Amino acid sequence: MSDILIVDDDEPNSVSLKQVLETQDHQVRIALNSHECFAAVGRQVPYVIILDLWLRQIEWDGMKLLDVLHKNYPSTSIIILSAHADVPITAEAMQNGAFTVLMKPVNPSQMIKTVDRAMDLAALNYANHPFRVAGERFEDLLIGHSRAMSDLVSRIDRIAPLNAHVVISGGVGCGKQVAATYLHAQSSRRGDFAVANFSTIRAEDCDRLLFGRESGRAEIESGLIERARHGTLYLNRLEDMPIASQKRLVAAIANQRFRRDNGTDQVDADFRVIAATRGRVGDLAKDERLSGDLLSRLSMHMIEIPTLEARREDIPDLIEHFLELFRKAHNRPLRSMTPEVLALLKDGSWPGNVSQLKNLIERIVIMGQTDDMIGVEEAQGALNETRYGYARSAADDMFNKPIKHARKQFELEYLTRQIERHDGNVSKAAEFVGMERTALHRKLKQLRQETSLVEDQTTDLTRAGTRHVD
Repeated sequence: MSDILIVDDDEPNSVSLKQVLETQDHQVRIALNSHECFAAVGRQVPYVIILDLWLRQIEWDGMKLLDVLHKNYPSTSIIILSAHADVPITAEAMQNGAFTVLMKPVNPSQMIKTVDRAMDLAALNYANHPFRVAGERFEDLLIGHSRAMSDLVSRIDRIAPLNAHVVISGGVGCGKQVAATYLHAQSSRRGDFAVANFSTIRAEDCDRLLFGRESGRAEIESGLIERARHGTLYLNRLEDMPIASQKRLVAAIANQRFRRDNGTDQVDADFRVIAATRGRVGDLAKDERLSGDLLSRLSMHMIEIPTLEARREDIPDLIEHFLELFRKAHNRPLRSMTPEVLALLKDGSWPGNVSQLKNLIERIVIMGQTDDMIGVEEAQGALNETRYGYARSAADDMFNKPIKHARKQFELEYLTRQIERHDGNVSKAAEFVGMERTALHRKLKQLRQETSLVEDQTTDLTRAGTRHVD
């Protein structure tokens, strides 16, 4: 994917701008008209397009080109260049999806800074895009025939047509964004699905990213709320959003209007919020990481994403899907797993949930040297390589529980890991931990039921403390 495409029929100006941007190690291409623009985008979709608003073409002016480009490539940032400080034209460009409008002539340092911000937003958009892997559709990731998955899809299908805001909660790697994308697609909203991940956004940049910014000479930088016009604003890790920004968002939701940073005029807004949290909403509110006003606005509908361990019967279907997905993506031979490996993975510990399983299968597909069936040794090696980061997340979650519940979670994790260490051999694992084989089976079954019950009770208490309408 190329970095930047300049679309301007003023060739000397385009060449000069290209030279400025290349000093910052950007890859830059030039298109002198709409035909060259479509050809260039068709070859490689750029992160950033710099588009002259006043192209000297009868059939394609800059505004029409902006509208078409944004609709077809919503994750690309489009910077508009204009020779006239015309506020209505600037407003129209922003409504049509422009990242910002700059007045000619543009100071080189200002252009470099603007392109850097546009590049950051585009990188965020593409990194969070639900269709990153060729051939993968978001529906495919809601895979499984378990009761937990059937209930989840049914609940999303009931909520999607409504225009109400939604809070999604669940552990790391459960698929919160996949569920949010599916919810948006099933709704009647046909605007963009704009994404903000607050775990990666600095507090001082939060307001500008959400609300946009204005500066002199009618220059406007749109925020994610404007990009979500008639669409959905997905707020991931809501608990990491600064409280001051949460309060400002409450006003925008309540009034469906807001002001950009340094702006004076109110901007109309029409967006649906889907917010995701890693912790339980009630606990986050008690810890004052979530504004009570914001929570009351968003929590009319709440969706809990089940852990992978709560839907173990879906693991074989997920494995089959990911094997085929990554075989095509990486041009690798088709392979299958031995029954022993399927049993090992189905009974394994998955603190990273579907994401951990997905990463594991991709590693096996990429690193495999033969087209033989995938055996226990190969699978166990890949498990050991991919486990560390997810284990830390699970440990962090354990520290948020009372000691009684944390002890049960530790016991379940410990016994499951011992079975994995012994390549799925329950008898050897039982001997190592000092238990009878049948006793180990009973203990695992008991711990899984008790930890599942604790999760259900906590979820019920959380829902009871918030407004909940189905």
